[in-house]
Amino acid sequence: MVVRVKAVLRRTERGPAAPKERGAITYGDLSIDLDRFEVRRGTGPIALTAAEFRLLTALVQAEGRVLTRQALLDALYGPVQGDALERTIDVHVGRLRDKLGDPADRPRYIATVRGAGYRAVDGSRP
Repeated sequence: MVVRVKAVLRRTERGPAAPKERGAITYGDLSIDLDRFEVRRGTGPIALTAAEFRLLTALVQAEGRVLTRQALLDALYGPVQGDALERTIDVHVGRLRDKLGDPADRPRYIATVRGAGYRAVDGSRP
């Protein structure tokens, strides 16, 4: 019985499965390479952590739909995130905005939807 429980725990701790969509996404002036885990603006790379990369990818792939903090936690850590707090997402979004040069009061990439979560701003705007 103990062996079975440990096996189940091992499977759930592996985290989310790799995204099925591969290739590159163009979002405004950003190029997001899903295979290389790279984000570029023009020819210059933007250094992101794995969590920031997954967060940006989840928002862009949602195509403007609002994602709740819980949905973003699921995208980052899988459905079993242990004791991760929803406010963790706020910290990740803040750091991601800093790296993208995206002020919260005039967002170009990530908009806050008060009381709901976050959404990607229309990527057609430069």
